[in-house]
Amino acid sequence: MTMPSSRPWSFKLALGGAIWLGLSWLAYALFLVNTPLSLQSTQAGAIAMAGGAVMASSVLALLAMGVGLIKLALLKRRDASWVIAAIWSMGSLSLAFSIYMLTRPLLASAI
Repeated sequence: MTMPSSRPWSFKLALGGAIWLGLSWLAYALFLVNTPLSLQSTQAGAIAMAGGAVMASSVLALLAMGVGLIKLALLKRRDASWVIAAIWSMGSLSLAFSIYMLTRPLLASAI
C-alpha cells in the first residue's frame, strides 16, 4: 500500500512551477536550434510567436512558484520543503535567464 506524500501542496506548486519554467525555456532553446534564422521569422514569424509563448508561460510559472514559496514560508511547520523548493526555483530562474541572455545576440544578428 502506498503512503500519501507528507509534503504540503504549496511545495508541489512551487516545485511544479520551477520545473515548468525550466522545461519551457529548454524547449524554446531547442526550438531555436532547429529553426532557420531570418529577419522575418525573428520579427513577425515563428520565432517571435515562440518567444511570446515562452514569455507568457514564464509569467504563469513564476506566479505558481511565487505563490508556492510564499505559502511555504508562511507555514508554521518548518522543514526542508522550503529550502528544496527555493533551490529548484533559483535553478530554474538561472536557467531561464541564461537562455534568454544567450539567445538575444543570436536573434539580433538575424539577417
